[in-house]
Amino acid sequence: MFLLIALMVAYTRIEQVERSKFSSLLLISVAVAYIANLMRVSTLYIVGFYYGKELMYTVYVHLGWVIFVIVVAVLLYVLDKMSK
Repeated sequence: MFLLIALMVAYTRIEQVERSKFSSLLLISVAVAYIANLMRVSTLYIVGFYYGKELMYTVYVHLGWVIFVIVVAVLLYVLDKMSK
């Protein structure tokens, strides 16, 4: 979550986004990070319950980065559209 917030702060500083937009983007980033983490934990629980610990550990290792990349790509796309 902190990496995602830091990425949003850095992007808004580089692109010189207005302060009013920055605070709304920061709030959106925190909410998206929370929801993404909730999805990750729910998926791990379901995989562990139905398929066992071994597959859950494999999913645990890779799922966090996959979700992070998808969330960052979507947020950067939204930021790019808002800054124009």
